[in-house]
This record gives sequence, C-alpha cells and structure tokens, in this order.
Amino acid sequence: MMAPTSRATGTGIGTGTGAQTGTGAVVVPLSRRRSAIARHMRASLAASAQLTCGVRVGLDEVMAVRAAAGHHFREATGIALSPLAFVARATCLALRDMPLFNSTFDAETGARTEHEQVNLGIAVDTEDGLVVANLKHADRLHTAELALGIAAMAEKVRAGKTRIEDVTGGTFTLSNTGSRGSTFDTPILNWPEVGIIAVPVVQREPRWEDGEGSEDGGRFVPEWSTVLCLTYDHQVADGADAARFLQRVGSYLATWKFADEIGKTAAVSARSDIGQALPGAATAEPRP
Repeated sequence: MMAPTSRATGTGIGTGTGAQTGTGAVVVPLSRRRSAIARHMRASLAASAQLTCGVRVGLDEVMAVRAAAGHHFREATGIALSPLAFVARATCLALRDMPLFNSTFDAETGARTEHEQVNLGIAVDTEDGLVVANLKHADRLHTAELALGIAAMAEKVRAGKTRIEDVTGGTFTLSNTGSRGSTFDTPILNWPEVGIIAVPVVQREPRWEDGEGSEDGGRFVPEWSTVLCLTYDHQVADGADAARFLQRVGSYLATWKFADEIGKTAAVSARSDIGQALPGAATAEPRP
C-alpha cells in the first residue's frame, strides 16, 4: 500500500520529461507510483474525518541508551540505532493498552475492526515517493528486533523486492519525518487504518523545572524531546483519546527498560540476515 504524505509537502515527483507550454511552464505527468499515491490519498481523505494531535515527549532515557549502546549495536549489526525503533516499541506497547487505535474502520457498515496483533507500517522514502511496508506481529518484537526489522524492510522497499503481503494488512503506521528535519507534521491516514504517528526531529531544548519551596527556585534544564504527531479518524476516536494515547507512548519512552532489550542484540539477526524475515516474528510469545 502506498504511504501517506504530508498535507503540506507533497513531492509531486513525475516521470522526468514533460510538455512545455507557451508560457515557459512545463507540464510533468506523475509517475505510475506517484499516481497510485495520489489516488490513495484522495480516497483516505474522502473516507475519514482526519485531525492531528501533537504531544511533546521526553527522550532523555532513549538518548542515554543510544549514547551507551549505539556504537556496540552498529558494530554488531551494521545498523544505526535510530530513535524510530524506540518509538516503534513504545507505540506497540501503547496499542496493547489502547487497541482503539489498532483498528481499521468501514464507513459503509459503521463498524470498527479491532486487531489482536500489531502489523506496524513504516513509511519508507524512495526516489519515487513514500511506500508503507509493514512488520507483521511487531508487538512481539523487542527494541533490537524492531530496529533490525525496520532496516530490513526499508532495504527491501528501496530494492524493489516487496511482496504483496509486505504492503497489505497493516494496522497502524509510523512515518519518520524527522529524518529530513521536520519539526511537525500532519500525516494522512493510511486508510482504512485509524491512526498514524509522524516522528519529527529529536532536539535538545530547555525545559523549565520547578524548584522546591518558592516560585523563584526553578531553573531551565536541557532535555531531549520531540513532538509526536498523531493523525486519527475522528469518526472512531476523539481528541482526548488521541492525547491519552500519545501520553501513553511518551510514558513508555520514559520508563521502559530499553537498555535490557538493546542488550539482546547478539540474540537477533546480524546484518547479513536482515533481508529475510526475522526468526520467530510470527510465533514468538508476546513480551510484557
């Protein structure tokens, strides 16, 4: 399935050769993939009532784990330990707690299907537009496995080796817009899913910390953070639900034992194996 694009920043990628008009402008026909993306985006907006909620989440713990284990992880796997893997893990945990957002919606029947497993879509940037491919049973993967799985899927998409099962059956989507410097985004739903999170750039910014005893005792402290942007279908969820869901994701980002899971790097596939399905992805027992 083709990926959602930003409402504000569509790429308009064409075939490269267009007809010149009398005014000097060039009419560039869309490529086959871009045309498919355009159709899917129009269908998504026509079938759903889309709103975007943004919540700032602290990432000090995540960045501390990356600083401590990132070099070893890259040496062991050949892959950079991106914040996206941590957000993916926290999102899967939050979807377990709030399955409302792990749903697909049929407007014609007025029924929502709540899925037991999380098939996590990852929007992959290619030369001809974004493509969403999904990791099946992502809720059964720990952080190191998710990092490897995301890298493997992105590699597969860019090599043009995806199969129909890779791009269908998704239940929730992540879009890593921060990899290109975006500070906020309003992604379009990968319909019929009812939720998608854009992950903007991670920045270190001052945060006010209240002091004890007096209003003057506070101070600014540096904090790693980002603003997670959740587009949701207002037909099935309200703004309060969206805010609570993002807060739940943020809570897991601040408290989950990521260091323990990254320490399991040796037990998961090495770089030479990640082009294949991760072992146990469909059969492993869910982790707490």
